[in-house]
Amino acid sequence: MVPSISICRILCSHRKGFYEQEGLQVVLKERNTQKSHIQSVIDEEAEYGVADAGLLLGRMLGKPVVLLKQIFQHSPLVFIALKSSNILSPFDMYGQKVMMDIEGHSIIPLIALIHDTIGNTKALTTTRHSFNIEDLISGKVNFFLILMAMMAWACQKSVFQVQVQSYWSITCFMCDIVIRTVIQMMRHHGRNGQGLPIQGLKNIFRNWLKVGSSV
Repeated sequence: MVPSISICRILCSHRKGFYEQEGLQVVLKERNTQKSHIQSVIDEEAEYGVADAGLLLGRMLGKPVVLLKQIFQHSPLVFIALKSSNILSPFDMYGQKVMMDIEGHSIIPLIALIHDTIGNTKALTTTRHSFNIEDLISGKVNFFLILMAMMAWACQKSVFQVQVQSYWSITCFMCDIVIRTVIQMMRHHGRNGQGLPIQGLKNIFRNWLKVGSSV
């Protein structure tokens, strides 16, 4: 992992000895920025790692990884740019230099945002993430990927938030999936919904509401 405010809970738990109290011997390793954190676990540089929804893509591609626990947090990923760039929306990203870890499949929500606005990531010039905000300030890149929790620190460096890939966007996407599923099921079972598994639909909506309220 890369030391930052986004992992403060993990660091605090380690320093306060919470892991030792549970009989666990934990060593926190700094992330190798030359590869994705998922790949570092696969290469046995670490026994455990922290990832996001991109882990699912890694699994689909045949990576020998296993999801152990899900944690929902109020810290979505965002793109930031210099104030002087006059950038107002993701549509302004077309043809720009963007620092993002595209190979590690760890930023799936923002990749979805790019596909929804400017077509695909081929419309960008992507650079491996250095985790050094000076690369943005010096003009090496036009956009810098960062966690929402680190925005206060970034603002001290005279940058501003360009676009938040909020969980509301993802929730709306999930809602769209639910609606499509209901329509398809009703078409399959008839217009009056006869034979429609109502309990199944209730569970779908209940889970959707849980996700929406948890973030």
